[in-house]
Amino acid sequence: ADQTVSYTYDEVGNKLTETKGGQTTSYTYDKSGNVTAITYPDGTSVSYTLDAMGNILSMLDALGRETTYEYSPAGRLIATTNALGHKTSMIYDANGNQNSLTDAAGYTATTTYTGQNQIASITDGLDNTTTTSYNQMEQPKEIVDALGGKTTYVYNELGYPIEQTDANGHVTKMSYTETAQLKEVTLPDGTTLTQEYDALDRLIKQTSSSGLITEYTYDAANRVLTKKDNQELNESYTYDKAGNRLTLTNSLGEVTTYSYDSDNQLTKVTYADGTSESFTYDVMGYVASSTDQEGKTKTYHYDENGNLTKIVDHLKRETTYTYDALNRVVTETDAEGNRSTYEYDVLGNLSKMTDANGHSSSYGYDANKNLVLYTDPNGQATAFTYDPLGRV
Repeated sequence: ADQTVSYTYDEVGNKLTETKGGQTTSYTYDKSGNVTAITYPDGTSVSYTLDAMGNILSMLDALGRETTYEYSPAGRLIATTNALGHKTSMIYDANGNQNSLTDAAGYTATTTYTGQNQIASITDGLDNTTTTSYNQMEQPKEIVDALGGKTTYVYNELGYPIEQTDANGHVTKMSYTETAQLKEVTLPDGTTLTQEYDALDRLIKQTSSSGLITEYTYDAANRVLTKKDNQELNESYTYDKAGNRLTLTNSLGEVTTYSYDSDNQLTKVTYADGTSESFTYDVMGYVASSTDQEGKTKTYHYDENGNLTKIVDHLKRETTYTYDALNRVVTETDAEGNRSTYEYDVLGNLSKMTDANGHSSSYGYDANKNLVLYTDPNGQATAFTYDPLGRV
């Protein structure tokens, strides 16, 4: 649905307010015209401090949790520190390319570049290196993975990839229309997919070597009106002026209808059998309530950062959640008071989960965030090892 949006500005043209549907977002600026605070319709706000170059030095979220940023003299971001004090740092070469990134756990990944500033190699925190070489058109010609496996690419005279050979020698081939649309793909097993387009380069037909044929039609706004194949699929769609889908008619002629509010948020789905689901939203656009096909309603509550803190079902039973400074769930308590807790490592991986009975499971990870050790509530440990490609 269409909705009027109004704005106000200061004397130098900075946008001060934006009002939509009676809800106003306001902006505050420094003398240089940089945004220093945003206040949302629900009264929450985020604020920023900036240096003389306009770089953000710190950000306070709606709960007052601070993230800080550091920059080089050239204005490149060299470090971020999150609300828990975990720091990530970056180093750059003379051309401004990021050479290394060291995460909060101390693992460093490095990147090298060609003379044209294209990535030549990437080495992860476990010293696994992937290299890339390029053709004269600066397109990837060969990628060598950490195990020495090579993937190669061949291009046509227009620069489109027409052949890819993976590390196992499997070849995929592609061809194109005169307008550079993908016309045919031949997979390593010999299966093919061909595609046809209309004068506007819209996909109108797909034919698989398996015999499946799928066809599409469009409206003047390039939205799919019908989709059907040579088996059982036969669907049609209608839309409103904003592009929201209003109806879906399936192969049996059954119609599902959709309704929206003035912010184009889905408010109701009505099915062919007459049942429906409905939704309401708060001023921030979060789902405030949902009613299922049986008429049972749930309400949803959020904190200032938009984290879901409480769900109340149709029987007034509550499930509650709490979060850490990085907006990660740390406790979940159901209507019976059963409480589960969650802990995380410095890289954000789930490191421990304790259920309502006090039974704990723990998790350990390597530098690439692969799970390497799992300990179940009985103390039974299972270890996992990975090859340089991250495969167990």
